[in-house]
Amino acid sequence: MASVLKVGLVGAGSFAGYHAQKLQTSKYSDFKGIFDVNYARAKVLCEQHKVMWYETLDELADNCDAVIVACPASLHYTVAEPLLKRGCHLLVEKPLALNQKHADRLVILAEQNTCILQVGHQERVVCRAFGLFDINERPLSVEIVRTNPPPLKQSKRTA
Repeated sequence: MASVLKVGLVGAGSFAGYHAQKLQTSKYSDFKGIFDVNYARAKVLCEQHKVMWYETLDELADNCDAVIVACPASLHYTVAEPLLKRGCHLLVEKPLALNQKHADRLVILAEQNTCILQVGHQERVVCRAFGLFDINERPLSVEIVRTNPPPLKQSKRTA
């Protein structure tokens, strides 16, 4: 049998809620709690899943083997960097970071600290929220267009 991971969650918004549901029902995780600076929002999610709210990121990390980072994208690097330095395995919702330099730094930190670093892609959840899974027809094709600002200046990653 696979070992059970003590897992924490950073964030208490919509995507964090999806992750909380999965953590709560997984036989492979022991959902330890949530850190979010918005206590009122975090409290609701904590009560719903009967887990602790942690006042600091350090407190959460002290009680976890792995952490899911599902806070606003602008904070992904700021949250992920200290967690990797502490040896926490991470699932970071997309984007991993807002620029290539920070993304590369997180990859290096994961390698240096022998941590698993994954990027989450929850677009199927969005399709469910839009009701696409409730349509009683099988699509012939699906086209998704992402409309967002162009990526920041591309840099070549050196190996």
